[in-house]
Amino acid sequence: NVATHFKRNSGDKATLFYPSIIENQIREHCQKVGIEAFPLLRTGKVPTQHIEHDSQGEKKFTLYEPGVIENFQFSPEECSQLKTIEGALVIPLYSQILFFVDQVISIHPGPFYFDFHDAVDFKKDFNQIRPYLERAHFAQFGLSQTEKDNELKELLLNYAYNEKIQLLITSSHHEILYF
Repeated sequence: NVATHFKRNSGDKATLFYPSIIENQIREHCQKVGIEAFPLLRTGKVPTQHIEHDSQGEKKFTLYEPGVIENFQFSPEECSQLKTIEGALVIPLYSQILFFVDQVISIHPGPFYFDFHDAVDFKKDFNQIRPYLERAHFAQFGLSQTEKDNELKELLLNYAYNEKIQLLITSSHHEILYF
């Protein structure tokens, strides 16, 4: 989804690297929307995120089953292939895949566009977020109007101003901040 939206909204070249046990469905979708797809095929189970909806329709992410991503390691050939990708890497940051993301960051020089979502996977803690911001060219957050989110928003805006990274923050009150 992140790669599809990036491609649709930016028009830039998009490449998707993804661990999988099958390649057909994702690759077919990528071809339709103009994304270059590189399935990192492994044997095992498909990673599965279970989602429930509350009474207001909000998604609640419950059980996560990592499947083939659990102990994922890039092969030397995959590392070489990843290094050749030109342009920005767009990466969603979920706690379940950070070890995979950390490998990508150690292999590819960037730039990186990170989607932190609501930052709950980082406990909305700037100190946990900062190492990824330090590698980011662009960072996106979806925050609410809580006191904790407002404190985080101020830290993020100050960081973006001082470090000259692009920052997009959306909120539940239809507020969009782009810096």
